[in-house]
This record gives sequence, structure tokens and C-alpha cells, in this order.
Amino acid sequence: MMWTVLKAAAVVGVCLVAAGCQTKGIYASIHDAEIVDVSVQYQSKNVPPSVAPRLRDNLRARFAAMPKTGPEKCVSVVIAEYHLKDPALSLLVGDSNRMTGTVRSVDKATGKVDGDARVIALDTYAINGVIGAVQAASQDPGKAEQALTAGLEDKVVAAVYGSEVAKIRPPRTAAPAVPSAPATTGAVQAASQAAAARPQHPAAVAPATAACPATTVQG
Repeated sequence: MMWTVLKAAAVVGVCLVAAGCQTKGIYASIHDAEIVDVSVQYQSKNVPPSVAPRLRDNLRARFAAMPKTGPEKCVSVVIAEYHLKDPALSLLVGDSNRMTGTVRSVDKATGKVDGDARVIALDTYAINGVIGAVQAASQDPGKAEQALTAGLEDKVVAAVYGSEVAKIRPPRTAAPAVPSAPATTGAVQAASQAAAARPQHPAAVAPATAACPATTVQG
């Protein structure tokens, strides 16, 4: 997994330097398909319970703001991994905040799978070494969660319609703040032990709607 993340970060870095890297989506145009609903579920027990409903609602708002043309489609997202930067790993080999998953788009009328895509949101500008370890130990988990959720939201839109469409964000009302634990202070070793002791949340499925029943996606 670490090698996959490093390769993804390298690709992102190349795209930023080139200032023109574009990716294609499952559909060539926003006029080729209308996303009528989104479902989100997760496999990892480390995913905070607020991630799935926030990601689902934000994606529904994004797709609802797009043209109502083309056949109706249902998008399902499975979050396979949620990881916050570990101080010890950052110090020794390098680490970053990341969330990965799989996207599937299905035709509402026929149930035909139009396409699958893997998505990853990560902190590509993460600093490692001693400074990175201190940052990891003192970061706000709530802010990290919001950043990763927003990043994965963009990746899902890009997977469906392409990276150019993902750059367009409709105005939205501010989401309520998510309570977060106070920043951790102290030695890197103690912070790493505290991170290992974080309680895991039971895996859950965001409720399906009449428009799009829950769809199983292989992560």
C-alpha cells in the first residue's frame, strides 16, 4: 500500500509541475449521463462515522448542480482505507494522511455497470522526518478528516466526469464543524502509542434511497 501511495504522490507531483495533467472519467461529458443519486459505504473500521454521510451529501449536491441530460446513473463509493499520518512512520520511512476507495457508476434503468475507478486522496505536501513527526503528533483529526473528505469528493467527480469537471465547485452552505480531539503534545513515541490506541468505528453503510439502491463495489 505504501508503494502505491508513493507512486500516486509522484504522479500528482508530475501533474502539478506540468500544470496541465488531465484525467478522463467514466463518461466523456457531463451531458452523457445524469447522476441521480450517490451511495457511500466503507470497509475500513478506521473511518470516522461522519465521513460517509458528509461525502454522500456533498457528492449529491455536486452532481445535482450539473445539467440534467443523458441517461440516469447511480454512483456508489466504497471507502477502503482511512489513515492519518503516524508520527513514527513519518520519522522513519515517511507517511501521509490518506483515504482510498472505489467508485462505480451503474445505469439506473438497466443495472449495467458503466465503469469502475479507484480513487485516492492524500496529503501530497506532507513533510516527513522530525518536523513531519511533530506535525503528525499535533495535527487536528477533525481538520484532517474534512480535508481528506473534500479531496476524495473531487477524486470521485473526476472519476465520473474527468478532472476538468472536478475543478468546478458550486457554492454551498458551510457544513457544521466536526468536534475533534485536542492536539497531542509530547514525545513522538507517546503520540504514536496514542494513535495505535484510537478506538475503531464499526463499518457501516450509508442508507440507500429509492432512486439508487445500494450497490456492492469490490474494493
